[in-house]
This record gives sequence, structure tokens and C-alpha cells, in this order.
Amino acid sequence: MTNYSTCISVDIAPPAPITAILAIPEVFELVLSYLRVRQIRRLRLVSRQLRVACQSHFHVIVAITPNSLPSIQHLQDLSSSVTKLLVRDLDELPPSLEAFIETATRLSAIELYNWGLDIDFLQRTLALCSPELKLLVVQNEGFVDLEDIVKSVVHSSQSTSIQSLTLHVDTVGLETHALPWTSFRVILDSCSSLASLSLGHVKINDVPESLEETNALHATTATFPNLTTLKLIHCDISQVGLERLLRMYPNLKSLTIHSSNPVFDQDEPSERAQLERTLEITDTREEAVATLWATVPKEDHLPSCLNLSTFKYSLTNSKRNNRNQLGLDAFLKRLTRLHDLELEGHFIKDEDLFSIGVGWSRQGVQLKRLELPLQKGVTEAGVEGLLRMTCCHHLQLLNVVCGPGLVSRFWNSETGLTELPCAATLTGLHLRKNEFESRLQPGIWKIFNGTLKQLPRLVDLTIGTKLESFEVFEGLGRNPNNPSQTASTGTSELAKTGDIQIDSELGTISSASAEIPVERQIVMAPSESKAHVDWSSERPFLQTLAIGYSNEFYANGMADIPRQIGRRFRFLEDFRFV
Repeated sequence: MTNYSTCISVDIAPPAPITAILAIPEVFELVLSYLRVRQIRRLRLVSRQLRVACQSHFHVIVAITPNSLPSIQHLQDLSSSVTKLLVRDLDELPPSLEAFIETATRLSAIELYNWGLDIDFLQRTLALCSPELKLLVVQNEGFVDLEDIVKSVVHSSQSTSIQSLTLHVDTVGLETHALPWTSFRVILDSCSSLASLSLGHVKINDVPESLEETNALHATTATFPNLTTLKLIHCDISQVGLERLLRMYPNLKSLTIHSSNPVFDQDEPSERAQLERTLEITDTREEAVATLWATVPKEDHLPSCLNLSTFKYSLTNSKRNNRNQLGLDAFLKRLTRLHDLELEGHFIKDEDLFSIGVGWSRQGVQLKRLELPLQKGVTEAGVEGLLRMTCCHHLQLLNVVCGPGLVSRFWNSETGLTELPCAATLTGLHLRKNEFESRLQPGIWKIFNGTLKQLPRLVDLTIGTKLESFEVFEGLGRNPNNPSQTASTGTSELAKTGDIQIDSELGTISSASAEIPVERQIVMAPSESKAHVDWSSERPFLQTLAIGYSNEFYANGMADIPRQIGRRFRFLEDFRFV
């Protein structure tokens, strides 16, 4: 009897790259750290593998108000899955909510807004929460003493695990709640894992110099390297107090200040500062400033903030203050690792922008986000000069009170190309100047339209101009009259009927008459044929769009928005008026 054996050769396809990434959780977590929540939500829809891998990054959030409180019993079965709890406008803690919090074993964040009239509400809530609480937001209308709130937090079982703490106490009378320096230091000492601190409507008292060496809690020489984010919202703090705070946080990466009083007050500029500003304003060559910094010794009275990458400063007091502006200029020039900048409510002249930009370019700063909303004194010429400097060549977001005229300053009429240095990296463009379209220069929309087509990464666009028609969008995206056609070409690239050959190596589609080697031809039935649509001609792929409108647009164009906007931009997710 003869045995016959058959050898079957099976080619096993190599695993997809995403499988290799998911096999190393640390690598995948690093990738997700660069994504926003909305991007993670999209990513999980790609495949089942990604949906399972992203599951831990989604959180069940429950919001409790007096109106929704009766339904808390129906959510009892979900308590073990809840990761974040929002409680608003409750005067007391009902038994049903106590049972819910006590069984929420995954609860890592709790936010309390406008709660109770005494401290018992906060103390009882913290006693029921898991000791592994990571985020705590406490906002009260001012009926509870601020020091009592601080004591309740630092004496709770969660004090060593809290990584993000927000204390906002609204003002009841004319004065803000004062926070003694000793209480402030207790927060930093007790919350050893604290990485983010936000204070609202708090007056941080300065430490008398005579007491700095008599009490350890008064000393300002201690440092807290864990803290990387600091927000001071409508806080009363002096320039001296701010300097001491910044010196205590050597690894601070994000600083947000909303204040009505100037916190960067500086005396009249010294001989070095005067010479520096004179050279920067009168001589556009960066070599002049480099020579100055090499020959004149630096001043060291301001904290360096070497690791600060995000700085947001809003001044609600509209009165111009030259001393504060000088101090702010000096502070900004020391931010050698700055990536994100947002200034609001200041009076900045073009020469101030130029002075700051030259300093940044000299130090190798590369801005990614530049926001100057509601800024006074800034002109399109000043913003143009800043954008041409090397510090803005890799800008990703530009938010300024300018109109389309800013973009036209970079247009080369001979080549028909834009010379905007950050055109290749810009993803967000917000031109918030509220002006009438009739007052724009002739042909401005054609230049603006041509520039938009040369911004390959643009996904977020705001046009504050009061539009009268949809002229600015002509040639962008798809043809609104026929979404299967691109608006720029007006022709469809649908494949012809009949058999279609697919070049598996090149990924192209051609007709049966194309000259493709027989061994690389795959014949498909007509029902299986698919068209090859080139989306590259539809750039930019807008996801968010905001526009202004005139009375004429309101009367004649509103009804046409679904066709002109909705059909034109296939990836649009958010549309609004400004």
C-alpha cells in the first residue's frame, strides 16, 4: 500500500503595523497621549482591535443636579463604571447620592459646583470617595470660608493622590477671599502628587521679608518640581508674589493668568533694556541684537521659567500700563521653550511685537500656537513682521484680530503662490476682524481663496468678515451642485463602465484597454467596480468653520448654507457664525 503525501505551501501575511504597536502597550499609550479626545473617538471606530485598546481612555461621566437627583437610583447599576462625577447646586448630600459615591470604585474625578452652605458637604463627600481620587474641583459661591476648604482637602485621605486641584471661591462682598501664605504652602506640602493647581478669586498674601527665615512655611526658597500647571483666575497677587511662585516651580510648563491688576509691573527700563529696545526697533537685523546680548550683562531679577511652554495672560483692566508692558516684554523674552502663547486685553504696539519676536528668534524659539484675540494696538503690518521671523515658521494655530488683508501681504502675484512661512504647518487660522466685505480691497477674495488652497493641513478656519456671498469658497472642496465632482475641476473621475483592471502594485484603476502586464491584471465584475476619486484637489479638508455675515447674506444666503457649505466640505463637523 502506497502512501501519498501532499505539501501545501501557505503564505502567511505579515501582521499589520498596528498589531505590532498594540503588542507594546507603552508605545500605544505614547501615541494616544498626543491625541485629543475627539481624535481617540474616531480612532476606535477603525477596527475592533483599536476599539478594545482605546476602551480605557473613555470615561463614564454622571452629572447630578436637583432636577436629575431622582434618577440617581436608576444609575446605581452603573456606579462601578463611573469615572467622573459632577455635582451642581445641591445644599445637602442625600442618602441616594451617598450610596452612589460609595459604590463608585472607579471614581477618579469629582467636581463640586455651588454646593451647600457649610463645610460638612465637602467633608462628607471626600470621606465617601475613593482614596485614589486624582482630580478635585471645588467651586463655592463664597459662603464657606476658604481656609476651611483648604483644611478639608489637605486632611482628607485623598490629599496625597490628588494630581489636579481647582479651588474657585466666588466673591460675596467687595473683597476676595484671602489665602495666607502658610495655607498656600500647606497645600503644596500635603498634596505631594499635585501636578496642576488652579485658584480662582483668591488673594494670595505676600510674605513679609522679616518672616521668611523664622518659619519654614514662610520660606519661599522651597521648590515643588512636581507642579507643571498653574492657573490664577482673577486672583489678587502682586508682582513680588508672582515672582516667588514662579521660583518655587522649576518644572512649570503651563501658566495661565487672568487678572485685573498688572502683575508684571517693572520700574523704568535700565540702561541695558533701553539700549536693547532702541537697537531692536531701529535696526531690523538680528545681528544687532545678538551683539547687544553678548556685550551687555543680563538682568536676573525675573524668574527664568526655563521649562514654560504654554503661557496665557489676560488683563481685564483696559487701562494702558507702560510699566506692566515693559515687565511683560522682559518676561516673554525669557521663555526660551515657549510653544503656545495667548495674550488678551493688552495694548501692544508693532514695535513691541518686533522686539519680542527678535528675542525669540535669537534664542531659537519655535511657536506652535499664537493667539492675540481682542488685542489692542496690533496692526496687520505688525503681525506680518512677526510671522516672517523664524520663531513663527512652524506655526500651527494663528488667532489674531486681522482680516483677509493679512494673508494678502504674503501673496506673490507673479508666481501665484503664497509666501506665508508657516503655510505647510498651519492647521488653524482665525481672522477675527469684524469688517464689512464691501470695504475690502478689490480681488482680496481671489488671493485669500488661492492661499487657502495652498494650506494643506488647514482644518479649522474662522473668517470674521461680514460675508455678503459665498464667493470666498469658490473652487474649494466639492462642487455643491454635484458632490461627486470636485469644485476646482468640475469634472468627475468616475471609472468607465465595463471590466476594470486594478494595478495592485501602484493602487490605480484603469480601463481594460490600458497596457498593463497580464500577470498584474485583476479582472473584476462590473458590480464590484469602484471609482478612484482624488480628494487631494479638495484641500483644505475643513473640519471646523466659522464665518461672519451681513444683512444681505442673512436675507439671501442663509437658505443656501446646506448646499454651499454642507455639500462642499465633506469632512465638516462644526459650523457656526461669529
